[in-house]
Amino acid sequence: MASQQQESWTPKPSILPCPAWQATAAAFVEVAAGVMAMDAEGQAYAMGRGLTPETSQACRIGWNPTTVYDPREPWGLAPEVNQETGRLKKVWVARGLVVPSFHAGHVVALKVRRPDWREGEPLPKYAWITGGCMSPLIVAASLGRPVTVVEGELDALLIHQMAGDLVTPMAMRSAKNKPDVEAHALLRTAHTILCALDADTAGYEGWLWWRGAYRQAKRWPPILGKDPGEGMQAGLDLRAWILAGLLSERKAEPEPIPAGTTALPAWAW
Repeated sequence: MASQQQESWTPKPSILPCPAWQATAAAFVEVAAGVMAMDAEGQAYAMGRGLTPETSQACRIGWNPTTVYDPREPWGLAPEVNQETGRLKKVWVARGLVVPSFHAGHVVALKVRRPDWREGEPLPKYAWITGGCMSPLIVAASLGRPVTVVEGELDALLIHQMAGDLVTPMAMRSAKNKPDVEAHALLRTAHTILCALDADTAGYEGWLWWRGAYRQAKRWPPILGKDPGEGMQAGLDLRAWILAGLLSERKAEPEPIPAGTTALPAWAW
């Protein structure tokens, strides 16, 4: 029986960025990927996060060596004044590891992992480039395949790298975010949903929503570290961890895939 929470929730369509944003983002991704191919610092940082050169190349992971503050107009964003300084706002493109998200082959979101970030500083560890789409990132979607739900994009890429033949990784970008229409359609067909939101209070509170929304979901946080990336750095075998989750008892069977359904979410690389 569906819970009251599930009955009251309706997934929303994705809101994609405007064509100008997508074009500027695509050009930036190509430059950053080119830099990554030649930059020893970027390559070392990506591998230090667990990404192989093959994964970085396939997923167009890039490196931005210098922080840039762009005008908003090339990104298709209306001018906006900073109320504190009285100056026009800029688009912050931070130095670091560039992680793009794609929809139907177009760049629709960009996040930068800042290598210089330190605990306690006011600026965030992950710099979100203004105007991008906040819908979940789905890597290599496949109807009926188990799904592993995580918070961070890099965690989804690591799971794809280590166990992409076993599960479809889905990065929610935040413990509070909900699936959009495309993600929901895929989740309904999954016989197992491993809910691997971060092993913290926010992750547990997020899990309570997933428990009520999907009958085949089960909590599966990493056994080392707060998230899969931290777990891998601490020695967690991500593939073995995923396999253990898939082999343990499932809660329920998924909804059947309607006859003739072949469409996959457009979020897959």
